[in-house]
Amino acid sequence: MNTMSKNQVHRDSINLILPIAGNANHRLQSTADEKTSPAMLPSEAMAWLAALRHGGKDIPTIELCGPGDPLASWPATRASLELLQTEAKESKISLTTLGLHGELHAAELADLSIKRITVLVNTVNQETATRLYQW
Repeated sequence: MNTMSKNQVHRDSINLILPIAGNANHRLQSTADEKTSPAMLPSEAMAWLAALRHGGKDIPTIELCGPGDPLASWPATRASLELLQTEAKESKISLTTLGLHGELHAAELADLSIKRITVLVNTVNQETATRLYQW
């Protein structure tokens, strides 16, 4: 008989967000020139994952994200995904991106077991994009 409560099961399960993307492919007009949080190296992300698991955490999903954009930081994103192939077989891996140049990496993303891609869409026309983005 399992004596673990629902709260304990919930507390021992987390969805992990890995900030592995250091490069941005956009900059909002309203954003001040302030420093962003540094991105994790792929090895640091895997060490964090290992430490959480060693501490008894179940990690059903892992999301790769900023502070930049995973597609603008493709070498780090690819390295992280390759490491996750062996380190996180039981976790569903997702990616959050603006989607710029996604077509260049689509086949590789599929090969690297991405289960979900969240594409952030701030505008669908050039006029609004010009008002939103500096470059």
